[in-house]
Parts: sequence; C-alpha cells; structure tokens
Amino acid sequence: MKAILKLFISDVHCGKAKNEDVANNLISFLKEMEDMNKLDYLIISGDFFDGRLSLGSESAVDAYRAIFAMANLCILNNVKLRWLEGTPRHDRGQIKLFNSIHPDVFSKLDFKYINTTSIVEEEEGHILYVPDLPSKSTQLTFTEIKELLKEKSIDKVFGAVVHGGFDFNLKIVGEDGYHRTEDFLSITEHFTVSGHVHKPAKVDRILIPGSFDRLKFGEEEPKGALLTVEHLDDSSKDEMYFLENKRSKLFVTFKINSTNINGLIDELMSQISKYDSIHPKKISDDSSIRLILLNDASILNTSNLAFEINNALNSRFDITIKTEDGLHQEEEEVIDVGIRKTQQINHTNIKETLSAHLLEKNVSPEIVESVLSLIKGTDTH
Repeated sequence: MKAILKLFISDVHCGKAKNEDVANNLISFLKEMEDMNKLDYLIISGDFFDGRLSLGSESAVDAYRAIFAMANLCILNNVKLRWLEGTPRHDRGQIKLFNSIHPDVFSKLDFKYINTTSIVEEEEGHILYVPDLPSKSTQLTFTEIKELLKEKSIDKVFGAVVHGGFDFNLKIVGEDGYHRTEDFLSITEHFTVSGHVHKPAKVDRILIPGSFDRLKFGEEEPKGALLTVEHLDDSSKDEMYFLENKRSKLFVTFKINSTNINGLIDELMSQISKYDSIHPKKISDDSSIRLILLNDASILNTSNLAFEINNALNSRFDITIKTEDGLHQEEEEVIDVGIRKTQQINHTNIKETLSAHLLEKNVSPEIVESVLSLIKGTDTH
C-alpha cells in the first residue's frame, strides 16, 4: 500500500534575537535524521525568517547555511522541497533571493515556492497552499479556495498546507482573522498542516506542528518537526509523528515565593536543580529564565537584580523578572482584527511601514529594495 511521507518544519524564525542558534539546530536536526531518503517531501510551512536580514549579517549567513543544507540534503535523498510564504513582516519573500543567487543548487532540486493561495498538482493529488494574507479576510480567502476548486473541477484536495491561525488555536476577536476548522475539513481528504501559531495542536485532521525551536517564554513545551504518513487508498490509516528538536533553546519559567534577594537565590537554585534532575537537557548559560514573583514585589527595586542573581549563581542566564499580575496581563492579550489602528508615519518608520505594505501585496523583494533606495533623508544617524 503506497503512502506519502512528508516532514513539516514551521516557524523557524531565522534571525530571532532571542535564539541565535536556531539555524544550527535545524541543520543538525536534518543531518541526524534517520531514513531521510524515505521522505517524499520536506515542507517549510511559513515564517522561516523572523524579519528582513541584512546580507552581511551573521543571521543571514546562518540562514544561508540552513537553506543550502536543506537543499543539498533534499538533492542527496531525492526529496521534494516545498516552501510556503508565511507572515509578510517575517518572511518578506526572501527565499526568492536565495534561490536566485544560487540557481545551480535549486535547479537540481524539485523545489516549489508558493506565495499565493494556490492548488498545486503533485504526485499524490491536488495540494492546497494558503500563505498568510493579513490584508485579506479568511472568509474571502475561503471563497477564493472554492473558486479554485471549481476551476480544477474538483470538490476536494488531497491535503492542505496553511500559514495562519484556526478557530481553535488563535486568541482573536472577530472571525475574519482565523480559518474555520469545518471549512478545511470539508475540502480535504487527508491532513491540513498549518504554521503560524507556535504551540502544537491537533483537531481532527488539522495539525499544528508549532515552532521548530523555542523562541520565547510561554512556549516552553517540546519543539521539533511533524512527520505525516498519508495512505493513498485509505485516509483513515493516516499517521502523524512528532520528531523532537532536542537541541532547542531552553526558556524556563520559575515561580518564586521569596521576598528577599537571598531567599530568591536559594529558591531558584533549588528549582534549577529539580528541573535538571527530570529533564534530559540541562539549564545552561545560554538558557533564558523567567522569574514570576508570587508575593511582595518590592524586591524588584533591587539595583541590577538580574546581575546580582547571575553573580551569586556564577552564571550568565538571560533573566526576565515579572510579577504574577504582569504575567496575567501578557497571557490575556487578545488581537482584535475588527479594529484597524492608524499609524503615524515619520522619518523613523516610513521605510519599515512601506516595505511591509509592499510585501503584503506580493511585490518582489528586489523591487521593494529599489523603491526604498529612492527614499532620501529618512535614515537617522
């Protein structure tokens, strides 16, 4: 019985300031993967980049290495590479630049880049691709999908790859900001896999891989990639497997009862020791630690508190300290897509604002750079 094997990697966010090792972690993950030659597809489901990368930056070099490692591994193992555009302010169409610089590599590869809502014919059948389209409502997007189905004279697609939130995993006000589960279940025979939301989830045949690596607090669960096995003759036998990225950076939250610096340090040392005793990856100097103060917050008035903690522990942790009330405010943040806030344009943000708008309209990065180069007198020094 023929089955199609797909490896989904989502929300890598190369260039993220809080996690500079994500590209290296991705390269190691793929090189150490067993039986990669059994894969049919490697699919990047959006937000490979965290933002526009300067070509001379270390982040750009890391992204180059990760992309070409993926490309060469796909060539070596005869794996197809599919690349879905993610959120415009993150991906910015930058994969096209990498592709154009080294066409000799990509010409040897079965590679497709998708940045518009499309139905692509593959070996196993029709695959629906839906990038993040913040300037367009999801209801309008689904109307377009139905038109595409009609053009292809089909009622359903084999599967779908999406970058966007769904009604079960995106905390948002208004239906225009997320896709509806029932819509995608009605038009797919097998899995729908969606990037964008960093926490993994599953509802029926809709799968959320979550981000490949830990990128911030509140996303402290295991990270990695999603392997799907889709059986051509019987979708009820389809399987999915989570493959953990064991090198993922640690973001760890500790709740602290102590109300003085010495008690805080003793309590933190005890909690770190307990954490290390039950987790395979130990807390180290490159870990990010968040302390939630449950009681008297006056300790926050201590001068250079994070420095004092690191000094006492002989460590170099990236330390964030919050009160419990401050944490609740973060967790209760809701996006309201029904309200369009105005933004004042000034000399410090005009390039960023114009660039984001053009990229949302699928203008190529090369043209965007040309347009931005015409804007004079906007840079501050």
